[in-house]
Amino acid sequence: MKMLRYIVALTATVALVACDLNEHPDYFTNRAEMFRSEGQCRAAVNSCYLNIDPIYSSRMFQITEGCVDTGLTWATTLDPVLDISPAYPRHGSTIWEQCYKGVMRCNYAVEGLESSTIDNKELLGELIAEAKIMRALYYYVLTCSFGDVPYYTVDVSSKKILLEVQRLPRTSAIEIRSQIIADLEDDVVLLEQVKGSDVEEYRAGAALGWMLIAKMAMWNASKDEMNAQMWWNKGVEALVALQNIYGALSAYTLEDSFQWHRKNTPESIFEIQHTYVAGGVNYTSSIAPAAHPSHTTGTMVYDGIEIEWLGDNGVNYSQVRPTAYFFQELQPRGGVDKRTTYNLAWEWQGQQFDSTATRPWVGIKLWCPDMYHGYDHNNYKIFRYADALLMLAECYAEIDKPTLAVQCLNEVKERAGIDTYIYSSLEELQEEIRAERARELFGECHRKFDLVRWGVWYERTLEFHQNATLLKNIKPCHEYYPIPDVQVSYSGGALTNDEYKKYGL
Repeated sequence: MKMLRYIVALTATVALVACDLNEHPDYFTNRAEMFRSEGQCRAAVNSCYLNIDPIYSSRMFQITEGCVDTGLTWATTLDPVLDISPAYPRHGSTIWEQCYKGVMRCNYAVEGLESSTIDNKELLGELIAEAKIMRALYYYVLTCSFGDVPYYTVDVSSKKILLEVQRLPRTSAIEIRSQIIADLEDDVVLLEQVKGSDVEEYRAGAALGWMLIAKMAMWNASKDEMNAQMWWNKGVEALVALQNIYGALSAYTLEDSFQWHRKNTPESIFEIQHTYVAGGVNYTSSIAPAAHPSHTTGTMVYDGIEIEWLGDNGVNYSQVRPTAYFFQELQPRGGVDKRTTYNLAWEWQGQQFDSTATRPWVGIKLWCPDMYHGYDHNNYKIFRYADALLMLAECYAEIDKPTLAVQCLNEVKERAGIDTYIYSSLEELQEEIRAERARELFGECHRKFDLVRWGVWYERTLEFHQNATLLKNIKPCHEYYPIPDVQVSYSGGALTNDEYKKYGL
């Protein structure tokens, strides 16, 4: 299948880059045999994708959408109630391990490609750019999840380098993002300037590169007060490049964009590719089991209603549900917002669920048809164009261009069928953009990162969350995951968790 080719077309030599930084010394052998043909070069870049799938699981969904002002879970699963510490980092361990494995693969690919002697220099340039974009994606997730983290771009080609990398301390997230932005700006222009859905085999292309530049620039603008205006302007430049590629948002339907089982749709900037074939090769994850209504395996009954479309083999994880703030204030039942039926599930085909008298389920946006156990085979739309337009609105607002900001904001509102915004003040515009991001991107693993970037996660979660266990556990340090104690040990004490220590964790 086309969507699988870039994941499964790996040669045996690529297995050499599958190691963790603390194991498999055979990583340092047979490296001279790589990058001698186009096939070997492509295979090395293919390996850069392997670690993104385990990061975006039900636990990522629960922490980014269930520990915020707009979503919660009533379960006592440890991540979503913030039972988290350096000794028990929960999904933080997975994010750390998988992101750094991904970084290591990308560094290996970049350095090998840069020294390759194959004749097709144009292809080499494109592959290097692709590997750097994937490396940027891993560092984006790392800095969003941990803040300051170790940063390195060298290939771990010897035990000496391995030891040096293990001893790296935290690097300022601002510095990391600054270096990545500068690197990507040189490389993203080498790629064809097309939509994510138009990139061959749906790989990381120019659109993802521009999106990551903008995301990182906006994080820097929020955290680097002295240079904020420079970073906001850099965000504008990258987002205007996306605007030139994608055009008017009205060209993209809600039906496509708000159903993750519809794969590689035109509005997408980057999707994590999944498929499920009974008895065959499959790439799946687990967000849908934490999003659809409660269900007993072996039946098609979901919270009192038979839903044949979902099948009878699915399972439940700790389900995220919207907070009262979201379903009463931002997107109330019976309103005109066309996104409501995708974001919230009060009923199915006119019949109300048994347990939605006071609170809906997450809507069909994230449901997976014919799911088998926990094998959610939807594609995950990690970035899409509406997100970029709302980012552009925020950037324009911050550089005192309210007319352009309102234009971008209203493109999103108009597609949703709700009243457009009329400018009155910068503060009100900023708040409206934040509220619109909640409506548009509900459930898409962005909300916690947004709130942390704005510096309001702790306060807003305390104000609007309703899980008593979380409210008992929550501390300001929980805006980021702690670096796992085992990694602190590997570093010989170079890594620390000072913010967690302040709270006795």
